[in-house]
Amino acid sequence: MTAGPAERSVGRPARGTRPANRRQLIIAAAADLFSRKGYAAVAMGDVADAVAIGPSALYRHFRGKQDLLAAVVGDALSTLDDAITVAENERSSDVAATLAVVVLRHRGAGVLWQREARQLSAGDRAKFGAAVEQIATGFTFTEGPIWMTDGSLHFSDMPGDKRRRWHPTEGVTVLRDPSNKCNGMTLDNDGNLIVCEHVTSSVVREKPDGTRETLATHWQGKELNSPNDVIVASDGSIIFTDPTYGRMPGFGLERETAIA
Repeated sequence: MTAGPAERSVGRPARGTRPANRRQLIIAAAADLFSRKGYAAVAMGDVADAVAIGPSALYRHFRGKQDLLAAVVGDALSTLDDAITVAENERSSDVAATLAVVVLRHRGAGVLWQREARQLSAGDRAKFGAAVEQIATGFTFTEGPIWMTDGSLHFSDMPGDKRRRWHPTEGVTVLRDPSNKCNGMTLDNDGNLIVCEHVTSSVVREKPDGTRETLATHWQGKELNSPNDVIVASDGSIIFTDPTYGRMPGFGLERETAIA
């Protein structure tokens, strides 16, 4: 389960300067503030201060906070759309890497949309809603999406304790039931699936032939809490988070926290 962290590190220009990309700096600063603090808690003055300009200069670019929120959402969607267009023309092995860079850069946009879409004007909600296609529904709480080489999308319906697969021609199927309330998934450098599981407090490797290998269950003699997000570095090392909410009702198996 992931929160909506700041979308990117926002550099603060020196006061009095006029960078050519000031509008983009404003959008990046607003994305960061809206994601971290929530739309209602951010004033236009906060955004202006983040980019070292006065409020009057900010209003030359945006009519108000609602207009600025629309720019943040629109920027994320536009960047993702451009990345998909580029990725379609690249080698298949590069598509996931290209999209991953964009998704990580705008990783708070989805949370921001879910949390703050009601703050947009009706016209902007309709415009952005039309740009997003719903491919499947009826799940409890989806997590851990990963695109596979066959064009399918694997994801966890985590509280529902199922792992599912969506394919553009085959629709949705169940891969594992129960799924040990798995969450984050990624592929290692050999094409094996790396999966974080809440119920078993483990990180496992699943090979294409279906065999499973447990990679991590303990740290310094203590059971892991509930591995959640995972990536594989270029050198093959596996890096994962280990929060505690997989030991809470609904999101895993209720039990005492092992690692404080």
